Amino acid sequence: MRLVLGEFGVHVPSYTEGYAAVSERAEISGLINGAKTFWHPVEDPRELDVVTFRRGRLECHVGIVVRPGLMLHVTDDRPSCIELYRDEHWARRLTGFWRHEDLLGEVRT
Repeated sequence: MRLVLGEFGVHVPSYTEGYAAVSERAEISGLINGAKTFWHPVEDPRELDVVTFRRGRLECHVGIVVRPGLMLHVTDDRPSCIELYRDEHWARRLTGFWRHEDLLGEVRT
């Protein structure tokens, strides 16, 4: 997410020093919730919006919308991939869509 948004001039800090492994879901969840001051919830996602998911009880997974219905994300067992975020597996975990404050006024086509 950080690398993709950086290509469009949006700076997202690295949070890798906040956790040692992707299995540290509580730490990742805390980082996600703490970073929401730069993000605004949106109802109608578009490209470059971030989609958040629960894993268990914790919101600790993110993807980036590449077009409505599709996200780019990374899991611990697969490299980056594009998947449907409204499929059976992800839809029940989806917690919201977020737009970075630097992209609020932009209309992308």
